[in-house]
Amino acid sequence: MRKFFIYTFFFVIVAALVIQCVALQYRDGEIYSEKSFKKQIRDIPIRVTRATIYDRNFNPIAVTIPMDSLFINRPRNFLKNENSKLLELSKILKINKNTILSKVENNINKNFIYIERKISPTKVKKILDLNLKGIAFHKENHRFYPEAEVTSHIIGKTNIDDIGQSGMEETFNKKLSGENGVKKVMLNRKKEQVKEIESTLPVYPDSVHLTIDNRIQYAAYKSLKEQVIKVNADSGSIIVVDSTNGEILALANSPSYNPNNKNGYTPEKARNRAIKEKFDPGSTIKPFLFVAAQNTKNFFFENKIDTSPGKLKIGGGYTIEDTKNHGILSADQVLIKSSNVGSVKISEIISQEDYYEILSYVGFGEDIDINLSGVNNSTNLKHFTKWKPIDLKTYSYGYGLNVTPLQLVKAYTVIANNGKKLPLKIIKEERSLQTISEQKYEQNFIQVKKILQKVVEKGTAKSARLDNFTSGGKTGTTRIYNHELKKYFINRHRSIFVGMTPMNETKLVILVVIENPKNKKYYPFYGGIVAGPVFKKVATESLRILNIHPDKNLLSITSKGGSNVF
Repeated sequence: MRKFFIYTFFFVIVAALVIQCVALQYRDGEIYSEKSFKKQIRDIPIRVTRATIYDRNFNPIAVTIPMDSLFINRPRNFLKNENSKLLELSKILKINKNTILSKVENNINKNFIYIERKISPTKVKKILDLNLKGIAFHKENHRFYPEAEVTSHIIGKTNIDDIGQSGMEETFNKKLSGENGVKKVMLNRKKEQVKEIESTLPVYPDSVHLTIDNRIQYAAYKSLKEQVIKVNADSGSIIVVDSTNGEILALANSPSYNPNNKNGYTPEKARNRAIKEKFDPGSTIKPFLFVAAQNTKNFFFENKIDTSPGKLKIGGGYTIEDTKNHGILSADQVLIKSSNVGSVKISEIISQEDYYEILSYVGFGEDIDINLSGVNNSTNLKHFTKWKPIDLKTYSYGYGLNVTPLQLVKAYTVIANNGKKLPLKIIKEERSLQTISEQKYEQNFIQVKKILQKVVEKGTAKSARLDNFTSGGKTGTTRIYNHELKKYFINRHRSIFVGMTPMNETKLVILVVIENPKNKKYYPFYGGIVAGPVFKKVATESLRILNIHPDKNLLSITSKGGSNVF
């Protein structure tokens, strides 16, 4: 009887096992088979490397390099490390030891805990020498900028995940990044790849080729930075343009920041003032007043203009002043000596429509189509039908009309090209979306260009005169506007110079803006004294780099006949 029960018990057990096996095979077979299959399948990313940004001569100015990132792969083992080793790790990474331990303890069941990403090779070696338990490294792409702070406002930077945050890195993020692909593979029990099932190919990134010349960029940034320090200014901007084709050869600001050093970054240092900052152009607007004036029948450069006594009430409670009483000046002397009184008197013989037409033609109030993130295209240039009576007068000497450095330098390329408009470019071989306008007012611009050479030779910009090349330009000195109090500061100034060289076949247009110089040695902070020397240094070095032959044939000064006094 006992044997019967034993045999019966084993029979039931065997039967149950058989039934379970049959169920697993036929009822749940597909489910478990799918689970088993999934354990054998892995998605392996096909990673692409962020592309390089080059200057015009294919010198790399933004590259990607592999760097090691430290992570914890066995948290419990890591916590068993000696306290002295953990303290040493803390010193190497400059991270509090308790912060590291807390992070590990809070993620104790994970096998991947980042401690520090993209560590320098020197630090990696020191960490490896500690022989710590529970740690590992893996490679990550890291963006490196060989020119550091020199090109930071153009190139911008990426974040820790290699995504563009500003400048070219942001503008062309999709082009530079591409897209990772993925490969689906089957693994054996040893986690070895035995079969590729399918794959999605990556989208490979493309490099970006700029018009910037890193040699001229360095010369521009170095000279600007030195002058900002020398005159104790808050900031400065410089733009160098090849006036023959509209290509930007250099664009820099000071202060700047090193995108390789995240600790030195501040929003103030990162502000690209050359394309964002709006200001009154001051006397740098006067050449365009003279272009417009030539469309008036009774205007001649020999006209005699009485600027006595060096000041003039213009209405609205405003009185403008010259640096001194210049007395009676010819029209061209008004521009050479930068007389505000003379400029207002010239504005009284031209129409609002004529002046508006010229300001619009050279690009004020017009969007600049350029592939650089953050360009400020806003303007307060109203249609002439909306001007108040005083607007024409204040616009004549450059107040009340806000521009950016980029807009101002673009306008001066029209003078350099005798009235021909060219779109600005910062991408090499790029065709701008802007239509190139026909050349207009050629003779007007030629006459003004000749006078700008006199401004440098014997006017307010002698400090911008080059030793072996002809040059021309216009100075400007304005008070800085207090947007909170809605009035101009009495003791804060902006010094401006926009120049061009050589004058016969102009190659370069260079703009320099120095914000709020405070070194009293340079008071009253005229543009010729503060900004002019930067132009001279950068123009001289740029012409040498570009192998431009010295131009010693000065332009002869000719003008229309006639004589009037007003």
